[in-house]
Amino acid sequence: MSFFVFLIIFFLLRRATPRDQRRSDLIKWLIGIYIIMAVLSALLPYLTSFAGIALIAAGIYWLVRRNQQKQRQQQNQAQQDYNDAHVYSEPTPQYRDAATSPDVRTKSTILPRKSNRRLKLLKSFNNKFDLRLTEPQMDCIVNASYMSETWKREMEAMTFKYDNLHQWFQGDTAFLRVYLYAFRVQEVTSDIFQQEQICENAFEQVWAYSDSLTNLSLEERIQRVNDTYYTQFDNVTFMIAYRFLEAHGRKHIIPSIRPVHGDDDLEDLKRKYDGGRTAQMQ
Repeated sequence: MSFFVFLIIFFLLRRATPRDQRRSDLIKWLIGIYIIMAVLSALLPYLTSFAGIALIAAGIYWLVRRNQQKQRQQQNQAQQDYNDAHVYSEPTPQYRDAATSPDVRTKSTILPRKSNRRLKLLKSFNNKFDLRLTEPQMDCIVNASYMSETWKREMEAMTFKYDNLHQWFQGDTAFLRVYLYAFRVQEVTSDIFQQEQICENAFEQVWAYSDSLTNLSLEERIQRVNDTYYTQFDNVTFMIAYRFLEAHGRKHIIPSIRPVHGDDDLEDLKRKYDGGRTAQMQ
């Protein structure tokens, strides 16, 4: 009888645990203790009662929930740190490679320790937001997350839940996220200094082309850029790229909008009328 109770409680605990945590060390440890106690319950009379097994299950369930709450708090705090960062700030050590700051630890309390599980997380995010990262590029990012503070934080940000894609475009690395999203063909490197230069060169190319489209509005320029470079910029991402270039001393032109007056239509009609009268008199 106790074996069937064990199976029922085991599957209830498994269902109550998020899928990405079912193989964590804590869950394995708790399930191991439960199995040992279940075996002992078959040998020791005072543990064969349903109350004893239920008490053990309740203790395990409490520990699981406590661990989940702790991880959620860590994720919320990490996301708050990203939100507090300024999108267009000058380059700072906050997103520099850990190699330049020996005291910075790249060990993550959010990401799984095993590389295959990090790769699975990255693939899921890549598919959800259509980043079009290749297998080698994703392998590069995963490997870099163990040695680069910046790439580690980027992967941690991929564990957050976003109601809208544009919530992801925040923080000092907004330029990197825009690059990964807007360009269908990307160049990815583990070195954050080189990656920043790659983004700058790509943004400079599309904005230099935009400057040549002098007779088009901003929205028309964005559409022409997307058609020419096979990108998927919108107004938000295009302006993030603009501010990033501006912070690096690269100036570009934002097309001005011609004010519309209420009497413009009347003026057009008057010109047509005057032109018609002139033609009739001749």
